[in-house]
Amino acid sequence: RGAAGSAPYSGLVSGLLTVYKHEGLAGLQRGLGAASLLQFSNVACRFGFYDLFKRAVTVPGEDARVAHAKAMGVGAASGLIAAVVSNPFFLLKTRFQAAGGEHTAVGHQYSYGSLTEAVRDIHATEGATGFFKGLPAFATRVVVASSVQLSTYDLVKARLVAAGLGPDRAHTHLTASLATGAAVVAAMQPFDFACTRMMNEPPAHMGGRYANVLDVLVQTVRHEGPAAVYAGVLANYARFGPYCVLVFLFLEQFRRASAAAWRVEEAPVAAWRREEESTVAEGQAKAVSEVMQEGLVGRAGEAPGVSDASGGELAAEPDTVPSEGPGAGPGAHGHSQPHSQAEAQGQEQPR
Repeated sequence: RGAAGSAPYSGLVSGLLTVYKHEGLAGLQRGLGAASLLQFSNVACRFGFYDLFKRAVTVPGEDARVAHAKAMGVGAASGLIAAVVSNPFFLLKTRFQAAGGEHTAVGHQYSYGSLTEAVRDIHATEGATGFFKGLPAFATRVVVASSVQLSTYDLVKARLVAAGLGPDRAHTHLTASLATGAAVVAAMQPFDFACTRMMNEPPAHMGGRYANVLDVLVQTVRHEGPAAVYAGVLANYARFGPYCVLVFLFLEQFRRASAAAWRVEEAPVAAWRREEESTVAEGQAKAVSEVMQEGLVGRAGEAPGVSDASGGELAAEPDTVPSEGPGAGPGAHGHSQPHSQAEAQGQEQPR
């Protein structure tokens, strides 16, 4: 609420028109630097650790309900890490965006001229712990948002693919993203509301009235009614819906490009591995062939009368050659043939 206690805006359109009327386009983009740092740090941690944790716990072929429960768990874990890393930037963004003039001021006003000035002022007045003010509320917000966002997108996309939509089609990603944005806003809104109020209030020694997340919600419901917790829910979806669409569309394209690049990069390595395996196989076959040849030569060398390559004794030729022809007579095969002409003459009988 404004300084006078009345709401300066009646809704999303009213807020946009009022800020633009009194502050112009620059007023609508206030806190953009802090918001950019918030998204860089928060999204990098949430998506990076989510994929890392999910690969570590996923079991192929497990029950879909178990897989979804695991996805919510790793989403919450990655969200907790992201909350700690990005809390200082969310604090800065909230204070920059809540600041305004007479017609647009909301809540307690912090007058920072730049990000550098804001960092110096917070450190001087609140110390290093001042950058983590509202961390329990912010961590709850991010944990809830991450567990719902990342697991819901995977679930909705899987259902759409099972219904016949292409897994790589843009309309599949668009539909899953819009549904995910609605689920996240519904689950995150109360914690987002409490987080914003805690971070924008003055320090405790300057009149801060909220002790923790639960205290914010209890006091709000008590004094403003239950519906107040969902104040600004349409504006929240107007921000988070397109955010989900852009994030997941770019994420899907990044995954496809990374997979393609990985295949291209692995192709030379795979070819090299195949060549190495072929070389090893040829070497093993050659070694086996050489061993077999050595074994054959060794067995041949052990045979009697057979010379080796160095000129040893050769196998003796038979001394007798069976006589041929029908005149050999009985037992011809047992007679030996003369080895020389002299022997032949000595054996010749006179007629």
